[in-house]
This record gives sequence, C-alpha cells and structure tokens, in this order.
Amino acid sequence: MTQEAFRQEMLAEFIEVAGAVFRNINECISGELLTEPQGGRYVLAADLAKHQDFTVIFVGDMETKKVVYYERFNQIEWGLQKARIAQAYHKFHCGSGIIDATGVGDSIFDDLVNQGLNIEGFKFTSSSKQELVSNLSVAMDNLTIGYPHIEVLIDELSIYAYEQRANGQFSYSAPDGYHDDAVMALALLNKLFNKKVISYGGVY
Repeated sequence: MTQEAFRQEMLAEFIEVAGAVFRNINECISGELLTEPQGGRYVLAADLAKHQDFTVIFVGDMETKKVVYYERFNQIEWGLQKARIAQAYHKFHCGSGIIDATGVGDSIFDDLVNQGLNIEGFKFTSSSKQELVSNLSVAMDNLTIGYPHIEVLIDELSIYAYEQRANGQFSYSAPDGYHDDAVMALALLNKLFNKKVISYGGVY
C-alpha cells in the first residue's frame, strides 16, 4: 500500500484528505512542455482508450525525470491513435517506450512493435496497477518526478483515491464519473524512469 494508506489504516493517523493517494502534487510541478526535442534522452508512455476514457501520451526526459510532451484525445479510431503514438515517439527520438497492452491494447502494442518502435507492453491487473500507483506515489513523495502545469493531470492526481475492500485489499481509482488516464500514463512513465538502463538499443 502507499505511505498514506499505511499511515491511516495501520498507524491510525488522521490524514487531512482521507483516501488521497498522492502528495506533493504542486511541489512536483516543474519545467515546460516542448514542441521539439532539446537533446534529452527521451522515453514515451501511453495509456490507451477509445470511447469514454482518453488516450494519454507522455514523453519524458530520463535525465531530469520530467514530462516534456503531453497529448490527450478520445473517440479516435485505433489507426490514428497508433499514428499519433508513433509520431510522438519518432519526433522526440525516443529510446524506448511503454504502452497499455491490456485487452485491445495488445494488438496496438504488436502493431507498433512491428513498425520498429522499441516499446514494452504493460498489462493492467489489480496487483500490477497497485504496484504502479504505489511507485508513482513514492516518486512524488520523494520529488523524483516532475511535470509541467498540466491541468488535467493535476486534477486527476488530486482526486485519485484508495479504498480498503472487505477482504483487506486496497483498490486505487478515480471517483465514479471521473478519469484517471493521465495518472496511469504518468505512472507508466515513472516505471520507465526507474529502469536501470535505458539505451537506444533497448530497455534492460
């Protein structure tokens, strides 16, 4: 569980925003979005959706661990989505990437690999999502990840919450009726930031 969840559920501390997953949201705001690469070592992360939710693309700099590019859209057919992901990947000369490969995303991932993108797929499950979110929460606690002032992302981080189920397990999600696509894309990017070696030959 995240540090916030542990403090509230196990240590019985009062947390000002009960159920909140992320702290230091404003403190992590830094840098600016780029329209062109500026010599960094860039990687790409994308959370996929087609209709009700949104596809979110982030490009981040491995050296600064900051978001430098952002794109968000929905109700676009898969072919165009693949094209936009590939365009961002090539525009910033990304060395590697990671995308949602859950469900229909699996075929999107395969198509992008066949196009020559050096990317890995991430399958969302209850446990893999919990680990992904927990790692992002730790990064934000430690101020080791940054992003420009992206209003959608900041709003999603602010309302993202956890709850404890009857079986004692924790679940993480946005409230009903809200989105968490930007949070998931940032969490995927953070996973790449934590890779030991990123090179233009692959991820090891």
